[in-house]
Amino acid sequence: MLAVKKPKAKCTAKATASRHWQRVQQPPEVINAERELLPPPCVSSEGDLSRVNLPVDLTRCRARVWNSGIDYGAQCLAKPHPNTDFCGSHTGLNKLRHGRYDNPLDPTVKTHFDKEHSKVKRQTKDRWYSRVHMWHLTRSDSSKNGVEDLTDQEYDIALQKVHDYLTLKKSVRDEYGLEPNKNPSSSQERNAPIAEYLVKPRRFKYFSKKIFCQELQSLQVGLLPTTASERQFESALQATNADISKSRIAHIMATSYWYAGPQCFTHRTDASKMNIEPEQAKQRPMLLDDDQGGIFSGVMCSLCDKTRRVDSSTLSLFKNDTWLSENVALREETLLNEAPVFATASDIGVKR
Repeated sequence: MLAVKKPKAKCTAKATASRHWQRVQQPPEVINAERELLPPPCVSSEGDLSRVNLPVDLTRCRARVWNSGIDYGAQCLAKPHPNTDFCGSHTGLNKLRHGRYDNPLDPTVKTHFDKEHSKVKRQTKDRWYSRVHMWHLTRSDSSKNGVEDLTDQEYDIALQKVHDYLTLKKSVRDEYGLEPNKNPSSSQERNAPIAEYLVKPRRFKYFSKKIFCQELQSLQVGLLPTTASERQFESALQATNADISKSRIAHIMATSYWYAGPQCFTHRTDASKMNIEPEQAKQRPMLLDDDQGGIFSGVMCSLCDKTRRVDSSTLSLFKNDTWLSENVALREETLLNEAPVFATASDIGVKR
């Protein structure tokens, strides 16, 4: 059976000319500029933070656009028409809805932005922040040695990304014990105490100042905890934790000393964390057997052949005569069922 083709719609010369005129007269950048001119109902996080507070670009349209309401707008990205300062969307009467980007902000326009900002402030949910996660975002850029190397614009972008991540990761918030709205509002507060918000992160289980300083020396001769960059500090913390975890002291250290050392770059000025040594840590109580005059008892594993320290009650439960008693009784019962003569012989022996 042959398929029947539907007839194509007729393409009139008028429709073709109209579409051609739209492509010529309205390039993509002009269409995008028109979309930016229309403000959304309120400020959203989808705006481009990297465009805020940039110097005037003389190769672009001089109009100020909404930019999702972030700060007080941004410069239009469209190219201006020849011998003018504006693109097609911002040329003509009443086209500069938000004024010129290269002029001071008009009070009326500022009031419009402030009104939208107040709406967002009422609608905004909890904000989440952690200084540790600011570093997690920064460390992927090898050109940055720490959060302090971020520009103000990069810092603001990182703030938003940390909030977005922690909003989705409730388990991470609970693990770190984070509380909402404990965050710098912007890069203007990057040096305020709130920017160091940590609570109690548990990242590195073991720490030794002696080993930590040795790790810093391996990175750079003469490097000290007070002079190390955040990247160097974090690298030395990881190496120190790995070294101690393989040593004997880690297995006998009391659990109260776990995570007692510095957990991030912010703790470098905390003497109570920086001066910890494993030799000073309390050790776990030894399991001794009183019947053997202080010599500990052990049970050998049948799978790995390693001896485990146990107390006297555990030893009495797992020692061979107790552990194998059920097995021995089962074997005796099986043997007597298969060879009743042994039972008869045993009875005769008992009578004699």
